[in-house]
Parts: sequence; structure tokens; C-alpha cells
Amino acid sequence: HPHQITAILSSSSITSANGKSSLAMPKVYITGCKDGIIRVMDGLTHELQRTLEGHSNAVTSLAWILPPSNADQLPWLVSGSWDGTARIWDISTWTCLATLPGHENTVSVAGLPPKDETKRRRVATASAGVAQGNVIRGHSVRIWTLTPESNSVRCELAAQTSDDHAGPIRDICYDFDTDAIYTCSNDGTVKVRSVEDGTCLETLAFPTGEAPMLLSLGVVGSLAGNSKAVVA
Repeated sequence: HPHQITAILSSSSITSANGKSSLAMPKVYITGCKDGIIRVMDGLTHELQRTLEGHSNAVTSLAWILPPSNADQLPWLVSGSWDGTARIWDISTWTCLATLPGHENTVSVAGLPPKDETKRRRVATASAGVAQGNVIRGHSVRIWTLTPESNSVRCELAAQTSDDHAGPIRDICYDFDTDAIYTCSNDGTVKVRSVEDGTCLETLAFPTGEAPMLLSLGVVGSLAGNSKAVVA
């Protein structure tokens, strides 16, 4: 890598649509870099297998998009970038299937489980917003429906929620156990969101003192173990 690595994703992190079993996948990990290139690395030898090009700025977010549980298909890769787009990649051919444009600056991405047993898949994207004077506005969460077509994907915007954080959205993730989307922001809060339309269900905030900027987040633990936590 000639520049900083700004995102990393492993095939070992893939789970099936029920959140329990791993799907059959090549042992690889994916990196996003400030040079705008996505690199596919061998998970055992750490050798470069291939590069994916198309973004015009740093790739800062990566996630898997699962197929329907009744489909014998591999997941897709989704990448988010400083260039204001997200891209959908077919990992069987390592080609770009679609581009999701129109975001407000940096894009973070999270794969969502399929809504039903049709061929359609889903993804959530979050944008950092744009400066309007001394205020950042337009930061948005979008829910997309992805329908496979011949050698491409039809992308439809299903829902959008904007400006409910008090600062740029810095990261987004999805959790199987709670079936919810989570976002974090410069405003120091985490918002728990509906997977249907991205609207806020609950806000997690620091109880006292000045809240720090939250630049990334994840959900750890399991409901089965009676322990679930948001790490930001």
C-alpha cells in the first residue's frame, strides 16, 4: 500500500442472514486505501490477489451485503469513499455492479439482511454532510434496495433520514441480534435506527461532561449471553 489503509474487512466476518453460520467464502481480507484502490489480500499468505479500481478518492468504509438465505449465492462487497459514492462489487468476478451516487461527502456503508426471500438485497449508507457556514448539514442515512439484473444491479432509494445528528455522521453498522442500524457522529452520540427507514429509535449519549467526537463504532456481545454493548 503506497498510502494509509483507511478500511479493512475480512471474509471471516461474514455470517448468514440468520446471523449464526458462516457462508462458504474464499479466505481473503479487503483493504481500502487513501489512493482510492481496494485491494484483495490472501487471508493465509497476505499476498495481493487483485485490485479493484473505480473510486476517485480514499476508500474509508467496507461491508458485506448478504444474499437471501434461500439463494446459493456469494455476498456482494460494498465500499464507501471520500468521493461521495458507494460501489457494489460482485466478488465472484470482482467487477463493479453499481454505483450509489449523490452523497454528501464521505460515505460509510453497512450491509443489511434481505427483507424477504426475493432476489433483492439491501444496504445502508451514511454521509458526513456539507459545510454551510459554521454548520454541517445534509448528513443523511439512506436505505437502498438492490435488485440483480443481467451483469448489473438496479439500485432504488427506499428511505432517507437527514440532519438528526448535530454533526457529521462518521460511521454506520448493522447488528443482527437487535436488528438495528447504528450511527455515530462528531456530536458524541450513537443513534439506534430502524432497518426499514433509518429513523432514530433511541439516542445513546454520554451522561455527563463534554462528549468526544465518535469516529467509528461496532456492536459486540450476544443476546444469548445476556451481554450486548455498543463500542464507539
